[in-house]
Amino acid sequence: MPQPSRLSVFIAELRRRRVFRVAAFYGGIAFVIIQIIDGTFGLMGVPEWVGRVLVVLLLIGFPISMILAWVFDINPEGIVRTEGRSTGKPGTSNRMLIAVTILAIAFGIWGWMRGVEDDGTDRITSIAVIPFDNLGADEQAFFADGLTDDLITELSRVSDLRVISRTSSMRYKGSGKSLQDIAAELNVGAILEGSVRRSGGQIRIVAQLIDTRLDDHIWSATYDIAEEMAAIFAMQTQLVKNIVNGLQSHLVDEVEAASAPTANLEAYDALLQGHAQRWHNFGREGLLFAVEHYSAATRADPSYSQAWAYLSVAHVTLYWRGYPWNDGTPKQLALATAALKRAISLDKNDPITLYAKGLYAYYGLEDWPAAEKEISKALLFRPDDPDLLTILAALRRRQGDFLTMIQYYQKAIELDPYRRSAYTGLFQGLHFLRDFDTMDRYAREALLLWPDRDTGYFWSYAATVLGSGDLATGHKILSDMKLALGDDGDNLGGWAGIFRFHTLLSGDTTGLGEASSYGSGGSLTSLLAEYWSGDAALYHKRADSTRAWLGRNYAANNLISPRNQMLEVILQAMDGDRTAAIEAGLTLVGEWPVEQDALEGSHVLYRWCLTQVIAGDLEGALTSAKKLLEIPSSLTRFELLNSVAFGPLRDHPGFNELVRGPGR
Repeated sequence: MPQPSRLSVFIAELRRRRVFRVAAFYGGIAFVIIQIIDGTFGLMGVPEWVGRVLVVLLLIGFPISMILAWVFDINPEGIVRTEGRSTGKPGTSNRMLIAVTILAIAFGIWGWMRGVEDDGTDRITSIAVIPFDNLGADEQAFFADGLTDDLITELSRVSDLRVISRTSSMRYKGSGKSLQDIAAELNVGAILEGSVRRSGGQIRIVAQLIDTRLDDHIWSATYDIAEEMAAIFAMQTQLVKNIVNGLQSHLVDEVEAASAPTANLEAYDALLQGHAQRWHNFGREGLLFAVEHYSAATRADPSYSQAWAYLSVAHVTLYWRGYPWNDGTPKQLALATAALKRAISLDKNDPITLYAKGLYAYYGLEDWPAAEKEISKALLFRPDDPDLLTILAALRRRQGDFLTMIQYYQKAIELDPYRRSAYTGLFQGLHFLRDFDTMDRYAREALLLWPDRDTGYFWSYAATVLGSGDLATGHKILSDMKLALGDDGDNLGGWAGIFRFHTLLSGDTTGLGEASSYGSGGSLTSLLAEYWSGDAALYHKRADSTRAWLGRNYAANNLISPRNQMLEVILQAMDGDRTAAIEAGLTLVGEWPVEQDALEGSHVLYRWCLTQVIAGDLEGALTSAKKLLEIPSSLTRFELLNSVAFGPLRDHPGFNELVRGPGR
């Protein structure tokens, strides 16, 4: 009788072990899942890579299911190992099946990686919208900027497309830089540029999309529309569709029609003018101009919810930042409250209203969880909005979650590389976590971005000196900083602040007199440096200016932050009124625990520790310093070991135990 072939024996064994049945069942389920992915993921806005990963997992799962079907069987006794038949043929060995499976998995992963790589080289995944040129009257420049901003907002809603935010894009308005240089600085593959002419009731918009990798036009178009709200927003929708189609055509279905927030063109113009003023000048003057134009928008269209929301944002920002401007008053908060109530009554679910509610809860009520709830809702509508991301980062910091805070700031910087506020917040978080290596990397970036500002120098000094204890290099950074800043008094105030800190760490007060002529009256570092310098005249002059600064803010009925109230306590201790200083400091520490506000509470505790040192309560200072080292805070072991301000504490018997350990 002829012997059966190895192939026929192998096939018979596959049938006996029900491998074919499992394969058919698995294939049917996989087919249904793939159809669901193909038909619904794009509609639901699920990123394309999620679908790819699921398909790869299905491919990997197929050979694994074949192995399980080969090795195990289901019978009345449960899941049991399948007994092999003694055929004497090597084709039925488990080793061979496992080897084939490994090859199949490797081939599947290789194919997937090739597909991802090919996809990445064919499609442009990042874009910057450069401010459109205004070809009309000068007073219409705000409209061109507003169009630019609207396009950025609409494009940022498209998944898998990184869109550079407004702050960074607007830097290139009239810069004269080549598109290739701009693309390299912003790390994007495409740039949209164009022009706007608005005259005689008509608007002409010319736009062109450039592939900066190839220095080639993808498309260009001209739009002639009537000066009407419906026409303006219909044009924006079509323009965004054309952009997305030119970059990643499969995402064009994600572009939703942009709806006009008001039918009143006068109100819309006033809102854009308010934006232009606020973005151009982030200080008090810019905010007050914004209030004027946002108010005009609400008068032109009382039902314009976004105008009311932005009006609330401007008022509450004046209130929060008002201590140096005499605007942080109950009256300012009441104006913000009234505007927000009107916005909520008109459209409580508008993302701008949610943003205004969140900022009000943050700045007006100091209710961190409530603020985070509203800002997170707004982020669902605008997931790549760096304004929202930086606010969420600040709220996470207040609640003690510094790691998540850093992630939010890093994403904001990725979307808006020139956002200084994100860098500042990131630096502060890294300082509190004592991650000076990462701080140094970002400080180098900041120095490249702003070579003539104090931001990068300040954090470069902190990373170098507090991170590695290299005071010599720190001194060189100070020299380079002063040389780069020149005679700019505002920037030299930043240099003077670092210089005073350096005198505390090094003990070298040479040049302190020059530095004392720069900086604000509310500077703690100035007060400490000049108190511990031993120069009584220099200290008394600084103490008088600090009291005057505090008095002006009290007189204006402004909110005085707890850290500045503790500054007054430090002055009491320096003047010898130690009992009163200890009593007042204990009260403040009790009112602002770190558990309530991880940022402000940490600052209060740090200043309380300094107060205790000055007042001679070294036991209390040791306890405070120990807690500061155990939590995210600005205090480091290097500062404890070197700063003149902590000199008396080093005589305490428990000091060596305090600074022992691997941390910084």
